[in-house]
Amino acid sequence: MKVLVLLAEGFEEIEALTPVDYIRRAGADVTLAAINKKDESSKKVTGSHKIIIEADCRIADINASEFDMVICPGGMPGSSNITASAKAADAIRTIHSKNGFVAAICAAPVVVLAPLGLLKGKKFTCYPGMENDIEQFAGSNWKELTAGASHSKDRVVQDGKTITAGGPGVAEEFALKLVEVLFGRDKAESLRKGIVAR
Repeated sequence: MKVLVLLAEGFEEIEALTPVDYIRRAGADVTLAAINKKDESSKKVTGSHKIIIEADCRIADINASEFDMVICPGGMPGSSNITASAKAADAIRTIHSKNGFVAAICAAPVVVLAPLGLLKGKKFTCYPGMENDIEQFAGSNWKELTAGASHSKDRVVQDGKTITAGGPGVAEEFALKLVEVLFGRDKAESLRKGIVAR
């Protein structure tokens, strides 16, 4: 399984790195792609808490059709910086169109997925209160882009191949859900026990 993680300036570190850690433990091939609008040649990205991560490659270097899943961490302005990248949007659309998994946490379901129309007809969750900001981030045709979407207060929500989660404190549950959808429940439970998760 090949997983793409989008890292944009201002990303929420725990929401990005917990899934990377857990999914790699489970055996996935994970690629971190940098979205650095200040220096598009750089693979270094600074998170919302000033932790600097060196990604595996730049967003321009990836072939999205090779991936089975894309993960969009939250954080602000990290989520907005993913949305502002045409290459990131193309990658998300490509993975979605080939029936891959699209995962987003915290602000990203509303800030990244809604404008792309990927919440349409879906049950989703997000950082509490951001469900009220869809119009702000999805624009004037937000009703069309999110037609049939329903917000849940659950911490992690799976609707088909779309997985969304609530925020930094849910990063572990989110990561374990991603392991489960990629490798099965037994693998997720084995990992849960091995890391002494609740």
